[in-house]
Amino acid sequence: MNLQNIPPKVAVRILAFFNQVQQVSDIMDTLIQDDPADGPGRTIGPALAARILKVRAEQDAGQFDTLEQLDAIPGFGAGIWKDLVYSFGRTAAEAFRDSLYVNNVIYRENWPVWIFEFPIENTEHFQELAGNEAAYRAFISEKLSDISQQGNVVDSLAQAAVTGVKTAHIERFQDEILSALSFGIWFYRLDPGNWFSFERMYEQTLAYFQYYVPRYAFQQIYYSMPIELITFKGVPGNIMNPSGIIAPDLVTVLDHQAQRVTIWMGTLYD
Repeated sequence: MNLQNIPPKVAVRILAFFNQVQQVSDIMDTLIQDDPADGPGRTIGPALAARILKVRAEQDAGQFDTLEQLDAIPGFGAGIWKDLVYSFGRTAAEAFRDSLYVNNVIYRENWPVWIFEFPIENTEHFQELAGNEAAYRAFISEKLSDISQQGNVVDSLAQAAVTGVKTAHIERFQDEILSALSFGIWFYRLDPGNWFSFERMYEQTLAYFQYYVPRYAFQQIYYSMPIELITFKGVPGNIMNPSGIIAPDLVTVLDHQAQRVTIWMGTLYD
């Protein structure tokens, strides 16, 4: 793999990870996922993990400064780089949704979840959305209208959502714990009396809102603000399919680190 093609923020996260881990088990935990694009396989095994820690200790100040230093370690081949780019290059929303299915918290067959992500390149525009409620309402309404033009939507639900976000009561959480609890409850309300495990869902939602503040202290590298949960109360929680159970509220997320807005939708076929 050409290391120069790795996006700078992804490279920073990779280096931060390998500079913060303390033991072999830290490297081998589930933060590094196998890239499904090249078929099933393994990621970093114990021998390579131990080698990485040994080589790191031999560097100046005991830290890796470049990706090339990692690449020079025997066993650090193209497959490992693909796994790292896949693991650290996914958006927070993508990583969270994948975790729900990979960890069998919910099942893809009867509980599809849609994410609609909108990166905001202009920092001033993003800050306006984050700090101006009217601007944020208008932005979400516009994006819902765009989504409704893609087909496979329920017109009545789409219209209710487009207009509803303009006046609906908003619940906004900047605290990671409260955001995780609220988002977990959003899922829980779809299936409170069946097999659903709120505790397992909460583990995943908490990891989502701590995506940039994990146990390896990435926030010391380029952390700015937490991911915020913004819920529009009473606005349909899905406009994509009418035949299942949908949440009574529309969930959106402001990802300050990535300057990205995400609209979440889900349906349970019980």
